[in-house]
Parts: sequence; C-alpha cells; structure tokens
Amino acid sequence: MSIYQSIQRISPILWWKHSFTIENLNLNPLLKKFFDENKNCPSFNDRHEHFKYINDKVIKEDPIDYLEFGVYKGDSIREWSSLNKNPVSRFYGFDSFEGLPEDWTYTMRRGEFNLNGNIPHIDDSRVKMVKGLFQNTLRPFLKSFRRIQRIVVHLDADLFSSTLYVLTSLDPFLEKGDVLMFDEFSAPTGEFKAFIDYKTAFYREFKMVSKVPFNGWLANQVAFLIEK
Repeated sequence: MSIYQSIQRISPILWWKHSFTIENLNLNPLLKKFFDENKNCPSFNDRHEHFKYINDKVIKEDPIDYLEFGVYKGDSIREWSSLNKNPVSRFYGFDSFEGLPEDWTYTMRRGEFNLNGNIPHIDDSRVKMVKGLFQNTLRPFLKSFRRIQRIVVHLDADLFSSTLYVLTSLDPFLEKGDVLMFDEFSAPTGEFKAFIDYKTAFYREFKMVSKVPFNGWLANQVAFLIEK
C-alpha cells in the first residue's frame, strides 16, 4: 500500500468532517506565493485609484464591454461608467439583489447583502442590470451577447461557486488583452481558489496589472490582463 493510499484510509478517521478552516490554512501558502511572485505589480491606496489606473493606463480609455458580477448597491459599476465616458461602452451588472445564495464565511451567511430585490438606479443609459442568480441568467444573456470591444470583467461574487461559474461560462468570449478584476481575492477558498482552478483547467495565462494592498502581503482588489 502506498503512502497516499494509507493517508486516504486514515484521514477520514482523523478528519471525519470537511473543514473550511483546514482548507483555508492549506491554501494560504499558495496565496502568499502568488502575491510574492507579483510583488512588483503597481499598487494603489484605494479602489478608486486602482480603477482609474486600469481605465487610464491599461485600457487607455478605449470603449469596453464591462460585465460586473455582484453589484449590490452599484458603487463599482457606477464608478466605472463615470470613469469610462466612451459613448459606445456597454455596462452590464449581474445580481439577484437578494443577497448571497449560500454561506460565504462563518460570519457572512446566506442572505447577506440582501436588497430585497431592489435594483440600484444608475443614471446612465449605457448601464443595464441583469437580475437573478448567475446560474439562471448568464447563459441566456451570452446566447445573444456579441463582443464588440475589449471585455472588462469585475468579479465581486465572493463565493467560490459563483466566481468559478462565471469564469468558465465567459471563457469562450475572453481574448488576449481582456481584463479580469477581483474584489475579494485574498479569501483563499473563494475568488482566489476559483481563479486558480479556472486558470489551471483552461490553460489561461495572466499578468497582474494592479492591486490594492492591505494587511501586509495581502490584497483584496486585484486586476489581471489576459495574456493567453
């Protein structure tokens, strides 16, 4: 019997129930290694500077197809529609506006961020909201969606399941030069794990282009340029 087979037999006895705490601890070294490898990436004090840099220096104010997943009160999509004034840019916000569909952390439970289905108003005709769970709305949306310019994706879904679903569904539409932004990237079992699993499974290559550091080596807000 191999060492691995022995571990398979013993582990259910030692750890009879799956532990998110242990999974988080196990993923933290990968997360730190990832940030260490990108320590020279441009850093900014807050999300506003981060967004502005991406629009001005990475996108260079070109027209964009902006897709946001996890709108909540609309602060991010409102800021992006204000930053990118190009008249042919398109902005789509996806959210159920009824809160998280499942528990995220020990304190952020199902229903957190609930707006009772109320869609925030944004005074910009280029902005469209797509209401409902991503798993119910994204594929129907993509059936009629045709990219006409660079895609910028803002992933603020928090959950591993939601983030991975979005990334894998969007993959056929993503091209070199498109931008992926994450809002809670430092949660090891959430957006970070979804990104790593997607990157590995789809043989995608990325370059980190911007981040907002906090708490030492960590950064929640990060942006990547698709290189392959």
